[in-house]
Amino acid sequence: MNMAGVFTGSETSSQALSSAQAIISANPGLNRAIRLRRQKESGAIFNGIIHKNEQYDATLCNPPFHDSAAAARAGSERKRRNLGLNKDDALNFGGQQQELWCEGGEVAFIKKMIEESKGFAKQVMWFTSLVSRGENLPPLYRALTDVGAVKVVKKEMAQGKSRVALLPGPL
Repeated sequence: MNMAGVFTGSETSSQALSSAQAIISANPGLNRAIRLRRQKESGAIFNGIIHKNEQYDATLCNPPFHDSAAAARAGSERKRRNLGLNKDDALNFGGQQQELWCEGGEVAFIKKMIEESKGFAKQVMWFTSLVSRGENLPPLYRALTDVGAVKVVKKEMAQGKSRVALLPGPL
């Protein structure tokens, strides 16, 4: 596989990290293109992952969308109903707790990411994140204004109901 750069993946769960490593190991060429790091700092996103001597073109984030386990279950049940599937307790995509929900939900998680991005503005060109609902964008735009984001770009996605917002430009 010919890749233009090196990717750094991060994960809080050692089980998820092991799974990602197994996928990388099973695909020739990925070992040189993707490195993995475990996020050991509870509540941190970039701290402990981006090292002082590193430069990145972009970060990519698929944040936990829900604010509680109950909300994640309800969302999964709603999705299954909308798809005409049988009721099942399994959550969307088989995600684990930290992948699907966090206190404050998606907005709180991305606001934390925006705040932390200030400390890495000279090392990262673009900080990006998926945003699940359009109504979540206004508080995120305010947070970006508060940290002095130089450029903010929103891109609509065509798959399902998902949206992606590129957050923020170089600070």
